[in-house]
Amino acid sequence: MKQPAINEQLVRRYLLDALPKRERERVDVGLLTDDRYYEALTTLESEVEDELIDQYLDGELTGTELENFERLFLNSPERAHKLKVIKDLKGQAAPEAEPEASAQRIVKTDPPYRSWIRAIFQNPILGFSTTGAFAVALVFCASLWMKSSRLESQLIEARNQTDSGLREQVDQLNRRNEELTAKLRTSEEQRSAAEQQVAALTGGEGPEVVPPNQNTQPSGSTIATVILTSSLRSNGSRPVPTLNLRTGVTVARLVVNVERIDPADYKRFRAVVQRQGGDEVWRSEDVKLRPRGNNARAVLNIAAEKLTNGQYVGALDGITLDDQTEPIGRYVFRVQR
Repeated sequence: MKQPAINEQLVRRYLLDALPKRERERVDVGLLTDDRYYEALTTLESEVEDELIDQYLDGELTGTELENFERLFLNSPERAHKLKVIKDLKGQAAPEAEPEASAQRIVKTDPPYRSWIRAIFQNPILGFSTTGAFAVALVFCASLWMKSSRLESQLIEARNQTDSGLREQVDQLNRRNEELTAKLRTSEEQRSAAEQQVAALTGGEGPEVVPPNQNTQPSGSTIATVILTSSLRSNGSRPVPTLNLRTGVTVARLVVNVERIDPADYKRFRAVVQRQGGDEVWRSEDVKLRPRGNNARAVLNIAAEKLTNGQYVGALDGITLDDQTEPIGRYVFRVQR
């Protein structure tokens, strides 16, 4: 799947949620799978944010752009803080610009300016007053510059602290995910071994075990599991999950988590798995989605022989009661044998 070329117009539309759905999905996949693509977009993102804030404060944003800016930026604490800082800086800089403009108007509309310049040197009191005024203006400008530099340093520090905290949270979630995946894999292996023992004791006529979805696997099969979360709701910093298919694994199990959905709103669900930018390798038209509080989960069992080394994209769509198709989630994962 080819990602759109990164430029200021693309980043601007991405920040204002103005990209078409398919194009935004390609950008999200690129952020998840291509480190250079992620670095290029985030590097340009800060400059475009500053430009949008300036246009907003100057009243140049209108229509849909203005609505999306206020909805997205004001709901983000970091961007709202950045908007306030730039607004304060522009407000403090305005009084300094007004005397200069007034002076320019005086120069243009008062030709005999040389007379009052001579008066300054001829009148000591007026000269001292003028010098004092210049000194006060100089101190004010220096104070304003120092305050601006301090605010900029605080803004950079706050941004670094926020990024560091988010990275730490993501690392913790990734470690937790790996621990849960390992526990789930161990549990599946133990269950499989128990099934084999039961089959051996009963002459191969033990009860058939059905996994928690519509796809069954042969008794005694070895399962490799990976837990997936939709890339449509990802912020781009989560690494791509890896499905390790060791020798002897016959079933690849994809545990698909879906956020904020009620399965009762749909007639059925469809899942498709294809190689990144390649052909389809697996499809099911009747996926069972089981509710889990405000979220839901589907378990997909795929024959391991269908998957080779490389990166895959899974798509989960919902079929509404009036037979309309709605995208539910997109899932990127990597297969390693």
